[in-house]
Amino acid sequence: MIHTLLSEIDDPETSTTIPHLSFSRINRYLHCPEQYRLYYIENLRPRVPSASLVFGKILHRALAYFLQRQGDGSGSSLPDGTSQNRLI
Repeated sequence: MIHTLLSEIDDPETSTTIPHLSFSRINRYLHCPEQYRLYYIENLRPRVPSASLVFGKILHRALAYFLQRQGDGSGSSLPDGTSQNRLI
């Protein structure tokens, strides 16, 4: 019985569930139906992370580095040898 239910979920023809609709999905479809198909149905996503994600990761790493150095008591100098007092 469980196998039958799982196969119905995998088979789009027998599945009667309504797909999740969000603003992003509707906007992507209205912008370009082919882009919607590739992104949501074919599950082809861009492999390059967005600039905001890269910036956020760098910011988090920098803050973690400075906070760890400050907690160690060795926060008197930066990796390039300059002092933190110069930054403040």
